[in-house]
Amino acid sequence: EVIAACRKWIETLDPTKSEDALSMLEALWVHQQFNVRDMKLLNTVLESPDPHVRIAAATVKHHWGPADPTQGKGQGVIPDEEGEELPKLVMPKHLNGPATEAYKKGHEIYFREAHCATCHQANGQGLPNIFLPLAGSNWLDGNDERLIKITLHGLNGPIKVNGKDFGPDKGTPPMTRFNELLNDDEVAAVLTYVRNSWGNKASAIIPEDVKKIRAEVKDKAGFYQPAELLRIHPLEK
Repeated sequence: EVIAACRKWIETLDPTKSEDALSMLEALWVHQQFNVRDMKLLNTVLESPDPHVRIAAATVKHHWGPADPTQGKGQGVIPDEEGEELPKLVMPKHLNGPATEAYKKGHEIYFREAHCATCHQANGQGLPNIFLPLAGSNWLDGNDERLIKITLHGLNGPIKVNGKDFGPDKGTPPMTRFNELLNDDEVAAVLTYVRNSWGNKASAIIPEDVKKIRAEVKDKAGFYQPAELLRIHPLEK
């Protein structure tokens, strides 16, 4: 069994050593991928001597806590230090009709606790070398199916975004799957939001397409790999 083998591997590692930090994080990612909650392992990695590993582990903590779909949580909006909601909605001028309602809904979903803004940040810039930027990302425009698959089943592995490399070797945590957290309308809305914010401009995603693709990939096990998706859906630019 994968988890059993992973735990034997963990026994050979020293969590207090920097050279073992990424391996400990990889072990944590394996547990997340197979939906096995090991809080002892999580707490150990949260105390890692590597700051990038600690940040990645904190993301897993979000996914096993507020964003855990089995707990029925994760619906709050992230407040600022004064308790106000951030940021205010500014509707893009190029959107009209049903797309405007989807954008409004997507804005609320993006800022739910432990959802998108937790990693990609309120400005869509992510964090250097750790969390991928969405602003200006060539992964967002073009093919709808590629983006929907990523949202439903997550992403893990080496990836280049806006000319910069991200991946496990740089402390980039896997993007969690939202298959159980968001329904078809919500997935379509939040993708419409990110495809049309921070200078991005692309067509709206519709719930019918999300429903179709969700059914097609319902048996997908584990995260998508960037290379796997690019073989099926090459980037347009």
